[in-house]
Amino acid sequence: MAEARLIPQHTEQALRALRDAPMSVPAAREHWKYSKLELARGAITDAPNADAVEIAGVPGALHAMLADSGFCPLTCDLLLREPRIQVLQLTESGRHELKVASAATPTVIQVASGISAEVIDRDQGASAWIICIIEDNATLNYHRLRSTQEVQEWSKLQFVQHRDSEVTLTSFVSAAAFRRHDVSVDLLGANAEFRFDGAAVASARQHIDLQSHVRHQAPHTRSKQRWHTIGQDRATLTYRGRIYIAEQCNGVDAGLTNRNLALGAGVTINTKPELEIYSDDVCCAHGATVGQLDEETLFFLRARGIDERTARRMLAEGFLRETLSGPLADEAAHVLTGSVA
Repeated sequence: MAEARLIPQHTEQALRALRDAPMSVPAAREHWKYSKLELARGAITDAPNADAVEIAGVPGALHAMLADSGFCPLTCDLLLREPRIQVLQLTESGRHELKVASAATPTVIQVASGISAEVIDRDQGASAWIICIIEDNATLNYHRLRSTQEVQEWSKLQFVQHRDSEVTLTSFVSAAAFRRHDVSVDLLGANAEFRFDGAAVASARQHIDLQSHVRHQAPHTRSKQRWHTIGQDRATLTYRGRIYIAEQCNGVDAGLTNRNLALGAGVTINTKPELEIYSDDVCCAHGATVGQLDEETLFFLRARGIDERTARRMLAEGFLRETLSGPLADEAAHVLTGSVA
């Protein structure tokens, strides 16, 4: 008897094609337009996990892992290795500290129906691929902080949401020599809701690239995204936020905003919000801004005896604090504002 295949043959062929020639695929070229794919590949190291299990033994895991296989060569490469996965089953409400092995051993978090769970994801010290499957009527509050700067990191965070589920993501990031974060969301069930607030600071030739892809695949789903960044001293910051609304998904309410501050000369900021809509009865909005600190506001503060350096830091901190919330907010404020010159 022939051995059962984990991945169908035609899908495996597509994965191999994207892995081996990623820049020949327009979607992959766009996905990696501002980050070097070889740096992300170099950030993935093997870390054996004795508790890992087979993908086939976790319902919905393979489907979720294939969600971005049309444009993400890294996940194609990892899938073709047929990796074992680390599984965290959340069956009771409460707070959980997350520890992952590496992106080479993806972590699957299963949030059981009807519960309200909170995940704290601090510096992991390694690249990671994390997949959260949120069942009907479940709530997940996911809080992430990356403050270590002496790293080279690629991380992928996915959410697969079923009917009436809610996810709140807060993500606060201090940039590194190379730091790339991908966020992927599939709203599969009616009335599912996703909310995202995030902030990042980069300086001294640091690099951060955030790619968020939210796919509304059921009616009356909702998503709101807000991402604020500050760049200084020849830093490079990139944000690409894509909202996709499938056919027959009326009643969707989706929006995203990306605001960026460039402090000083030599900062590069790339921002690209995108909408792809195939339903008529939807409410959808997006926007992006790139600017500097307001000179009139600076003058107002200095006229009241505040020196220029302190005034600039106050305004930058206020800009970031618009997005800071959750249990990591105070720690994030200290990390992010402390690096603003």
